[in-house]
Amino acid sequence: MVSEGHIGGQFRLEENPSYIARREEMFDQLFEVQEKNKASSDNPSISILLPNGESVDGVAFETCPMDVAKGISKKLGKESVVAKVVYSNRFKF
Repeated sequence: MVSEGHIGGQFRLEENPSYIARREEMFDQLFEVQEKNKASSDNPSISILLPNGESVDGVAFETCPMDVAKGISKKLGKESVVAKVVYSNRFKF
């Protein structure tokens, strides 16, 4: 498959392109740094504000939207597909 593009010229679909190995290497390096930072930090308690105004307690980097949905009702946990997460404060490692 070949197509003309505006950026970078001609595009050719290749099987196992050479840039994939470099991207995987970069991902592994960044992931390792993130995991080390995460392991060395405390996971503070967080407050999760629900659309109805209620607040649910959780733990940063452990509590996920599915945990919250299941805590509300088992049925909601089974039927939930997506959640919108808005951070009021960002945690830094």
